[in-house]
Formats: sequence, C-alpha cells, structure tokens
Amino acid sequence: GATAVLVPEQEFDFDKDVIDKIKAGLKTGKSNFIIIVAEGITHSGKYGNIFDMAERIENATGVESRGTILGHVQRGGKPTVRDRVIASEMGAKCVDLLLEGKKNRIVCIQEGKMVDVDIEEALNMKKSIQQIEVDVMSAMTGI
Repeated sequence: GATAVLVPEQEFDFDKDVIDKIKAGLKTGKSNFIIIVAEGITHSGKYGNIFDMAERIENATGVESRGTILGHVQRGGKPTVRDRVIASEMGAKCVDLLLEGKKNRIVCIQEGKMVDVDIEEALNMKKSIQQIEVDVMSAMTGI
C-alpha cells in the first residue's frame, strides 16, 4: 500500500514518482502516504538522507512528513523453518569449502541453487531487480 517504492535498481524521478503521486492522492482525499526508500538511495547522496527527503516532501506538498529508519526492526521476528534449513545448508556449504581449502568465498542462492562465489566478484556484481517485482510494487501503490 505504499505510495512509492524507491530502490537503486530502478530509475525514478523524485518529483514525478513521489511528489506528484502524493499531490494526486491529496486530490482524491487521501491524507496518509508511505514512501519506502531502500538504503541504497540515501547512500548515493543524490537525494540526501531520509530526513532531507521528508522535508522536501513536506515543503512541496504541505503534508506533514517524517523519516523513519527501520534498521533491524524490519528484520526481526522468529525465523521460519525455511530460514533455519537454509542457514544450516549454507553453514554446511561453508564448512565444505573450507575443507576443500577454498577461502574468500560467499555462499548464496542463485536461481534457486546454493552456490559459492569469489568475494571480489560478488562485491562487484551489478544488483538487479526483476521487472515483475517492480510491477507488483507499482500495482500496490494504489495511485
């Protein structure tokens, strides 16, 4: 139900994709808005920090705006059975790699398969988001 979702993998225009959507929502009587901002957006420096963005929204729309950093709060909760199984499988894979003498590897799941990747290669990989995920986020915004 977010008005906008900003992720570094998807280009956006702050005025068009945030400010204009809020203004459009105001015209329909909507008074509350949620903008989800991935941390990669604020780290880029282009838009300032989350509090700068909230101030920009408030100045442009007149809607009282507050920035909230969820941090580990959003990552809380009890692990599911799947979480526990994957963690155990990844741990076992790490031990196998060490026994094989392999170091500086990252264990991850790619295309549904557990694999290991050189740490430098992993750090330099271009992150992506599937179009279906963008479409679902956009469809859920309600505007």
